[in-house]
This record gives sequence, C-alpha cells and structure tokens, in this order.
Amino acid sequence: MHSNGLGVPEVSLTVSFVPLWQSEEYADYAALEHVGLCDTVTVNFEALGVSASAKVVKTTYDVLRDRYTSIELGSPKTTL
Repeated sequence: MHSNGLGVPEVSLTVSFVPLWQSEEYADYAALEHVGLCDTVTVNFEALGVSASAKVVKTTYDVLRDRYTSIELGSPKTTL
C-alpha cells in the first residue's frame, strides 16, 4: 500500500547554522553533514509523527568568512 502523503505538511523553512563540517572535530562526518543547492533533505515533525522531503532552493554564502550561513528549504518561488 502506498502512502498518498495525506497529513504530511509542505515544508518551507529558512535554516541558519554553523557549518560543523569545516571544524576538525567533525572532519570524519563532513560528507554526512554537507548540504548543497538542489539537494533533498528529510525534515522530521516529531509532534505530528511524520516526516517530509524538501529541496534546498536557496543558499546564503558569507564570502568574508568563506562559509555558508543559511539555507532555504521548500519549493522554489517563481516571480517575473
């Protein structure tokens, strides 16, 4: 039986973070922690007991610090 996705929320999030994959302590986990543009990630909604997939649609990069500071998950916004 296939799930029809009923009750799974549509994901639209902006996530600010510190890139741990660039630190020595997390060097062994760097490949597991790195998320880039157009990657698909799983978002768990523990209170609802469901999880949803979302695509990375936008990244914010700090050129001076040479690192990403935030990503946006969800559906791409189309504007003219």
